[in-house]
Amino acid sequence: MKQLIIIIILFCKLSHAQQDYNNSALVNQINQETVSITPNSNFFLTGEYLFYSVFAKELNQKSSISQIAYVKLLDHMNEVVFSHKLKLTNASVVSDYFISTDLLTGNYKLIAYTNWSLNNSEKAVDIADIYIFNPYKSDFKKNKFLKDTTRLQKNTNSLNFIDSKNIKISKTAYKTRDLVEFEISGYSNFSSDFIISIKKVEEFKLENKINPSKISKNTSNILLPEMRGQIISGTLTNLEDLSVHNKNISLSIPDAQHYAFKIAHTNNKGEFNFILENNNQNSETIFQYLDENPTSYRISIDNEPSLNYSKLNYNFLNIDSKLNPVLKQIAVENQIENAYFEKKQDTTYVKNDNNIIYGKQGITYKLNDYTRFKSLKETFVEIIKTAAIRKIDNQLKLIVSTEFTENSQVKLSNLEPLILVDGLTITNHEDIINFNPKNINSITTVSGKYLFGNKLFEGIIDFRTFDSNFAQNFRLGEHSTIVNIKTLRPEKTYYSPDYTNSSHKTIPDYRRQLLWKLVSKNETKKVHKIYTSDVKGLFEIKLIGFNKNGEVINETSYFTVN
Repeated sequence: MKQLIIIIILFCKLSHAQQDYNNSALVNQINQETVSITPNSNFFLTGEYLFYSVFAKELNQKSSISQIAYVKLLDHMNEVVFSHKLKLTNASVVSDYFISTDLLTGNYKLIAYTNWSLNNSEKAVDIADIYIFNPYKSDFKKNKFLKDTTRLQKNTNSLNFIDSKNIKISKTAYKTRDLVEFEISGYSNFSSDFIISIKKVEEFKLENKINPSKISKNTSNILLPEMRGQIISGTLTNLEDLSVHNKNISLSIPDAQHYAFKIAHTNNKGEFNFILENNNQNSETIFQYLDENPTSYRISIDNEPSLNYSKLNYNFLNIDSKLNPVLKQIAVENQIENAYFEKKQDTTYVKNDNNIIYGKQGITYKLNDYTRFKSLKETFVEIIKTAAIRKIDNQLKLIVSTEFTENSQVKLSNLEPLILVDGLTITNHEDIINFNPKNINSITTVSGKYLFGNKLFEGIIDFRTFDSNFAQNFRLGEHSTIVNIKTLRPEKTYYSPDYTNSSHKTIPDYRRQLLWKLVSKNETKKVHKIYTSDVKGLFEIKLIGFNKNGEVINETSYFTVN
C-alpha cells in the first residue's frame, strides 16, 4: 500500500512537471522493475514462428507495477524489425512473430522492457540473441561491423536424459500424430505463471561467443509506470502567447461497438496524459483542443521513449556446410506448413471492453424504428423528445432536456452538452445538425451534469452512424491531430490439432513446436494433452519460469517420435 501511494504521488508530480522536484527522491523508494524475455529457440529459419514469453519482476517476485510491456526485434544495424506492445496479466504474457523471407541471415536482438524498467540503470532492458537463416537469400557475406562469429554446427554432445520429477509423462516413445498426455506438479515452486514448451531437439547447436550488450534510455527524465494501462502523453502549444495551463484535450478512438473517449487537462507547461485501461482494435486516435481560441492552439503527441543501442554487439553467423541437407529439409517442411496456414489458424481473443462513458444511463432512439426524416432538425422535432435543437446567438445548438418551463418549454442552460459522433467530440454543433440523418443509426440522450477533465457538460448526446466512419469524412481543425497509437497484441491460443477429428487427418503436419503455453500457477488443471506431428525425432518438454528467489527454473523431460 505504501508503494502504491508513493507511485501515485510520483505520477502527480511528474504529470504536473514541478520545476523544483528532485526526480530521485521518490523513485528510490519504489521497487525497481526488471523484465525477462525468453524465446522458444535462439535459431530460426525464415518461414518459422518465433514464440516468446515476457515476465516482469520486482524484488525477485512477480511485479505489481507495470501492466504494459514492449518487445522489439532489432537487426545488426539496430533497425527495428517488429515492435509489439503487450498487456501483462499476472506480470506475464506470451506472443509470437512470423519470420518472413524478407529478413536476411544474421544475428538479431530480441529485447523487452516496460516504461518503469527503463528507469533501472543496471538493467533497463532484457536482451536475447536470435540467429536467423534465410535459405532463399544466399548472399550473407560477413559485415565489416561484425567482429566475432557464432557458428551453427552439428550437435555431437550426448544429452543428459534426467527427466524432471515434476513432469510425469505416460510413456517415452510415440508414433506420429499420437496423443501425448503428461502431468505437471510442483506449481508451488514457481513465483508466478510459467511456460510449458514442447519442441523438437534439433541436430544442430550454436557455438556462441557472448558479447556483453546493454540498452538504456536516451533521457534522464523519469518515465511513468503504466500501472492501469497505456499512457499516452502530449503537449499543447500556443501560437499567440496565450496560456496553455488548465486546458481541455479530448481523446477519441472510433469503433463500431465501444469507442474510447476521454478528456484530460494540461499542466502549466501544456503537458497532458491519458491512460487507456482497455485495448482498442482501431489504432487511429483523434486528439482535439476543446476550449476557447481553438485556431491558436496545436497538439503534439509524444513518441515512445528513445533507446540507446550503441552498446549492442552483433556476431556474424557461420553455418557448417554439413548441415545443408538438414536445413533444406526443414525449409521444405516449413513451406508445406505455411501452405496450409488457412486451415491451421490460431484462436485469437479480440477484446474491446471499453465501457460506455455514461454507463446504462440515457434513452436510445434507433432511427430505423421510426419514420425517417430528411433533416436532423425534423428528426429531433418528431422523434427525439429528450433533446432539442435551438437557435442561440445566431447559431444552431443541441441541448438536452433537463428542466422545463410552465409552458413545457425546455429551459436553456449556460452549459453545453457533450456531443459525440462515433466517439468524436463535436464542438461546432452545426457540423452534426447539417449531417444527413439517413447515415445515423441511433441517438442516445443522457441528462444530468457530467464532468470530464475539468470541463462540465449539461448532458450527453451520443450519435452512432451505421459504418462508424464519421471521423473519416469529418474535416478536423488545425487544433486537432490524428495519431496512430500502437494497439496491444491480442491474446492467442496456438493451433493444436485434435486427431480424433477426421477433418485434420488429411492435412500435412510439420510442427516442430508442439506447444507454447502460459500456465497460471493457480491453475487446477494438472494433466495436459497434445498430439505429435509428422516430424520424427527427440522432443523436449520444458517448464520455464522463476522461483521465489527470482532464479530461472528450467525443468525438462524427453520423449521420442518414431
